[in-house]
Amino acid sequence: MTITEPLLLLLVVPPFVAGVCLVFFGRTVPGTLAGLGLLGLGAAGWVDLADNCLIDQCAENDPFLLSATWFASGAALVAGTAAGSVRLSRRRRRSSV
Repeated sequence: MTITEPLLLLLVVPPFVAGVCLVFFGRTVPGTLAGLGLLGLGAAGWVDLADNCLIDQCAENDPFLLSATWFASGAALVAGTAAGSVRLSRRRRRSSV
């Protein structure tokens, strides 16, 4: 294990923390959806780094389930962010009228 693997694993912590905060303390459905996406991205990132850098010498050979998790988590994050943006723009439009 070189010095870069622990540093790369630290990159997984911010999405995990933000996802936990949005899922457990968020009050909206878009926020919860975005939080689930962040949690999924954090988990997929951790598993991907552990799979690539600890078992094999960082060779990129992801199983289908890991790739599907990346895609589903990204889709949930984008959907939650888009829904939150629409909700915010509607709220601002109502308050300005």
